[in-house]
Amino acid sequence: EAVLWRSAAGAFNGTGLDFFLQSCGVREVILAGISYDGAVEGTTRGAGDRGYGVALAAEASVDVTPTRQVRLTGLSGGLVQVLGVSEIARRMGVCVRDERGGG
Repeated sequence: EAVLWRSAAGAFNGTGLDFFLQSCGVREVILAGISYDGAVEGTTRGAGDRGYGVALAAEASVDVTPTRQVRLTGLSGGLVQVLGVSEIARRMGVCVRDERGGG
């Protein structure tokens, strides 16, 4: 399991992440985090700048408020897709059980 230490707003600047992902043949990444306002947003933009497809897990954040959800959706376009966790899991072929009793 790779551990990368970042000191900038995104995970790509000065961390070697781009080299690591390229070496592994990764073309798409899934991002989630505590707050979309810093590292996740910076990493999203950095991934898009480098040609990676990005899936942002919409509800996989501690601070998803209506205002932040609108800002997050604004990142969508081109290589970036804002998707629900269940949609990401479905695309990966993973069965997700809804803990609220929905399936």
